[in-house]
Order: sequence, then structure tokens, then C-alpha cells
Amino acid sequence: MASLDPDKPLGGYDRDRWCRIVRDCDNLVADFGKSAAAMGWSSLDLFGFPAQGVAGVNLGGLAWQVDGGRVICMDENCATYRLAFADATTRFARGWIGCVGESFVPVWELAYQ
Repeated sequence: MASLDPDKPLGGYDRDRWCRIVRDCDNLVADFGKSAAAMGWSSLDLFGFPAQGVAGVNLGGLAWQVDGGRVICMDENCATYRLAFADATTRFARGWIGCVGESFVPVWELAYQ
């Protein structure tokens, strides 16, 4: 995570989206990093991004989904997060990303594009 630089977007993401990605990853680690690991969440569950970057499928792990929102609670099965700029929440299921059938990598493995 320390290698993510908000001024050097990876995966072809534009600067605004990339800054949100870095902030969302930092928040997720700070708020739930240890407990998520203890509950069995994988790095792809938390930080999975399409291997093709922005040109890939339009979905990813929890940090990709949050997109400026904030995770508010997490258990062994799912995370609930507040949507950015909305008074609404949604959920993300642990293990879901492994069922999609697409290629994902942890965000820090995205290539410079």
C-alpha cells in the first residue's frame, strides 16, 4: 500500500479517480485492515482491481467499489459501506470477486499505463 502514489496513477485511471482509490485503500487499511485479515478477507476481496486497469471490466474488490465512500462495518461475510455524496449504504460480499471469472490483481500490481 505504501507504494501507491496519488500523483502517479496506475492502470490508466484518471488523476481524480486515482486519488479516491489511494484514499479509499488507506482508509480501509486504517479502519479495518487487521480485523479484515483476521476474518479471512483476501487481498483481492479488499484491493482487487481489473488486471487491465481502467480498460478492464467495470467491477473490482471492496476498495474499487467504495469509490469515495466509506466502509462503516465489516464481518466475516460482508462489508457495508456508505456511498459517496448519498445518504445510502450498500454491501459487498467477501469472496464475490473470485466468482466473477475475470482477471483481478491487487491495486499495487497495476501497471503504469
